[in-house]
Amino acid sequence: MTFRAVQAQAELSWVPKRVGRSAAEIHAMIDSLGDVKKIIRQADPDELQRLYEALNVEIVYNATGRMLDASIRPVGRDKASVRGGT
Repeated sequence: MTFRAVQAQAELSWVPKRVGRSAAEIHAMIDSLGDVKKIIRQADPDELQRLYEALNVEIVYNATGRMLDASIRPVGRDKASVRGGT
């Protein structure tokens, strides 16, 4: 095995194991939350900001289209590379 292969394997050992969920399980979890729209409208803005930051949610308002564009970065995707210099 080459050095690069060993290095790649070592890096992959740090990647968290995924817990698979079926679409039905995910829908059931969402349904169990109740009226999320109402809860968010009544939430304290500072608490919402902390929640969105913890979830890596980014929301940008498009004034022309009067729409919100939301994106989520999966945890660990915004981390710097663990590789050293060459």
